[in-house]
Amino acid sequence: MKLIHSKLIQKISKRAGCLLVLSIFISITALGQSTFSGTGVWSNTARWSNGVPTSGTAVTIASGANCTVDVAASCASLTFAAVNATSLITISGTNSLTVTGLVSMPRPTFGQTCTIAVGAGTL
Repeated sequence: MKLIHSKLIQKISKRAGCLLVLSIFISITALGQSTFSGTGVWSNTARWSNGVPTSGTAVTIASGANCTVDVAASCASLTFAAVNATSLITISGTNSLTVTGLVSMPRPTFGQTCTIAVGAGTL
């Protein structure tokens, strides 16, 4: 009886472990992170590491990236990666970028800049 009970506990433990790993994976995926790299427009999926961001996505702008916001965009946070090359976000026309959380811009290395150009748009 003790042996059967022990095997049952082992099976339950393995399944619980699998469920824990699965739930962590789902949580990380649900948080959503996507990095923009290169030069292009916000709405271009090819520029993003994990698809065009939504309001729940943590956005990172890669060093040297030049992103033009061409839609009414939103994200949970906006972070510029370490700026070793000039990085830029431009909000074109009357488009907008809504950031519900933190906007983080590190100090650029000497001779580089990190800019959010709003123009007629809205941040």
